[in-house]
Amino acid sequence: MPRKDGPHRERPPARDPRPSAAPDGAAGDATPAAAAGFDLELLISRVLRGGVLLSAAIMFAGLVLLFLHPAGRSYARPGGFEQVFLELGRGDPLAVIDLGILVLVLTPIARVLLSVFVFLRERDLTYTAVTLFVLLVLVASFLLGKAGG
Repeated sequence: MPRKDGPHRERPPARDPRPSAAPDGAAGDATPAAAAGFDLELLISRVLRGGVLLSAAIMFAGLVLLFLHPAGRSYARPGGFEQVFLELGRGDPLAVIDLGILVLVLTPIARVLLSVFVFLRERDLTYTAVTLFVLLVLVASFLLGKAGG
């Protein structure tokens, strides 16, 4: 028989700290997404985790290809998106690594884009506008950074 006191006592099940919709609609989170059981944080964490894992796998594959290619071959760093995809077609290991880096850079942008669609679905125009502004700043800084360097 288990002891009821001390460090090994039975603990009650953890309570979910998130508010839930009450049956009468008087309390809790009554947004359309919450009513449908939609968890934005979980979806976003999956997108971010998936992007990082995909990026790491692509870069690891490029590293393996780099070690498997014959010695003495000269590798030139691809210079832009078009060049990366051209070099990928030729089997350049550095282009594979660059593709992994590109996936890593685009992962937060995918997260913000996903948030735009979620806020539109919830008909939350304030958050949609703010998130669109953040997306615009991200894309502009990405493009201006490419133009400057």
